[in-house]
Amino acid sequence: ESGAELLAHAAHRGRALAMLLLDVDHFKNVNDIHGHAVGDGLLRSIAAEIARLAPPGAVMARLGGDEFACAFEIAHEDPAAAHAVAEGLVARLSQPLKADGTLVHTSISLGISLSGPDCDTVDQLLRRADIAMYAAKQRGRNGVSWFDTSMERALQKRSELEAKMRQGIPAGEFEPYFEQQVDLATGRLSGFEVLARWNHPMLGHIPPTQFIPVAEETGLIVRIGQWVLHQACTQARSWATGRSGTPLTVRVNASALQLADDGLLPS
Repeated sequence: ESGAELLAHAAHRGRALAMLLLDVDHFKNVNDIHGHAVGDGLLRSIAAEIARLAPPGAVMARLGGDEFACAFEIAHEDPAAAHAVAEGLVARLSQPLKADGTLVHTSISLGISLSGPDCDTVDQLLRRADIAMYAAKQRGRNGVSWFDTSMERALQKRSELEAKMRQGIPAGEFEPYFEQQVDLATGRLSGFEVLARWNHPMLGHIPPTQFIPVAEETGLIVRIGQWVLHQACTQARSWATGRSGTPLTVRVNASALQLADDGLLPS
């Protein structure tokens, strides 16, 4: 039975379809550390555990990579039934699993969506479960998250911010902000800490607390960091020494993604 058929049957019986979407946390690390044979074995072990713990009549599928879906009927008034299955999967898959003769420690992030008047196709269910799964990862992984409409709005806002950021970097909207560093013992200016600031032509100054997390998630932090570092170095090159006669220092914050990038220092 396909997911679409299961959804139609559930609707006919006045019941809901629960969609669980599972993603293996840090799966790339398993392949990198143990090799692809162990990675493939881990996916087989996870699939077997999903089949073992899923309710009778459930439909299961591997969606690609390290992502799995599991759908089953529940009563509209009993979402706790779906949550119990999800919690059971998270608990079991946080325990070591045998994979190609190797004991592997892993965990999963799991999102849940329910069918209803505003969600009556498998594609909608999968999309909502995917959004909820992303929220579970954002909350620290190894957990369960239910879809709600606020997640969809937050994701749309994040997507819009990312699009504006991609346009803003080459447009020169990001600029360095030089925060003074003062020697407390002498009261003299010793240098500056350079911070990234975003001055959008329509929205004005966008706080770093809003754009830095999105920049790090998308990898755009590397491009922003290079741009700000280049401008900071260009300006610092023209400075005279401080009032004490000693050179002024420039300190720049860098994310882990920037430190791992071969092109950290601009040419």
